[in-house]
Amino acid sequence: MGGNTWSHRIEVQLSFPGHFQTIRVTEGEKSAFRALAARDLDGGGSVDLATVQEDGSVRLFRGSQDLTFTLALVEPATRGRTGCSGYDIHLVDVDGDGRLEIIASFAGEPTGVSFEPVTDSGGGIQAWRLHR
Repeated sequence: MGGNTWSHRIEVQLSFPGHFQTIRVTEGEKSAFRALAARDLDGGGSVDLATVQEDGSVRLFRGSQDLTFTLALVEPATRGRTGCSGYDIHLVDVDGDGRLEIIASFAGEPTGVSFEPVTDSGGGIQAWRLHR
């Protein structure tokens, strides 16, 4: 927390023979990261990151051989799940074609303050396929 505002960041710990290295991916994000998955999404030979956020958006970070990560895509929450918070994210080959899909789950459940759902949808699961 800096001053009176919360901020969030992602740091990756990389392991090398005899030492570790910390790579800062993001800094000062307004929406909290709820879940992160790491795999080579684009077939480029480097680990990429996928995150699902507190605000329901999904973000992809492209990894490179020089150990940097670049924000490559932000997928905002669709109208049907506005208000749903991200809960989990996975990178898996669902259909067996050798390419990874992004599977994320969302929930718009009641909070401790209110017992009414945050959204009409109540949440759900969404999948994406990347085009290379």
